[in-house]
Amino acid sequence: MRKSMICAIAMLLLFAAGAMADDDYNPSNPPDPLLTYKLTVSASPAEGGYVSGGGNYQSGTSVWVTTSARANYTFLYWKRGNEQVSTERNFHYTMPDGPASLVAVYEFTPANPADPTAPNTYRLYLDNNAEGSCTFNVTSGIKRKADQYVNVAAQNVSPGFKFQGWFADGVKVSDALSFSYLMPHHDVTLAAHFVYNPDSPADPFGDANQTSVDTGRKGDVNWDGLVNISDAVMLVNYYLNGTVDELPLSSADVNNDGEVNISDVVEIVNLYLNNQ
Repeated sequence: MRKSMICAIAMLLLFAAGAMADDDYNPSNPPDPLLTYKLTVSASPAEGGYVSGGGNYQSGTSVWVTTSARANYTFLYWKRGNEQVSTERNFHYTMPDGPASLVAVYEFTPANPADPTAPNTYRLYLDNNAEGSCTFNVTSGIKRKADQYVNVAAQNVSPGFKFQGWFADGVKVSDALSFSYLMPHHDVTLAAHFVYNPDSPADPFGDANQTSVDTGRKGDVNWDGLVNISDAVMLVNYYLNGTVDELPLSSADVNNDGEVNISDVVEIVNLYLNNQ
């Protein structure tokens, strides 16, 4: 009896299986475990930087995407289409259910060129107070290094002009026609001062060929190498005209009192008479 029951149950199972086989049973296939999508990475502009991380990945995969800037470019952000994805240069991107394209956006930011080191040179301008009185051995306006000496000379002095000295900003810096000037740390103008005082043809002490060279000798106001009546006359004229300040003290201040006046004229006359 028990054996007959087991056989009956087996027959029922076989009958049920046959019935199911006749139905249109067609379940959906499971996902393909090897299905992948392409991830493209690039930079904009293309020369802005290097990128990495592109390839084929399964949906849901965390992909490490990186970028590094080239010279003169600055990274801004990653985007997919018009959507900003990340502002980090390197980040994990989760692969979607389909292909994707990521773009690293860069900005052109060239470095400012370094300020050129200003050379330690300044302009030396040469001028005179009497047009046509002389020429110079140095081109006016040429640049010279600071703390170095420059030989400056007034040349080809025109007849009748008497040299009074070199001046910078109204201050006398030399009594010599030619001297070495220490260049300062700024542009400067050196002015050669002259006075027009031609020798009188009737003056026996005059010298029509006189050059304007300061002898440094007391009483030699006209710098002809002699101390005589012509020096006294010249000093009197300057005194009467109120221009004695234009004469160098080295020769006009005969009595060494720091001033140029009539007392110096008397000293010149005395010098002349004592040397006769």
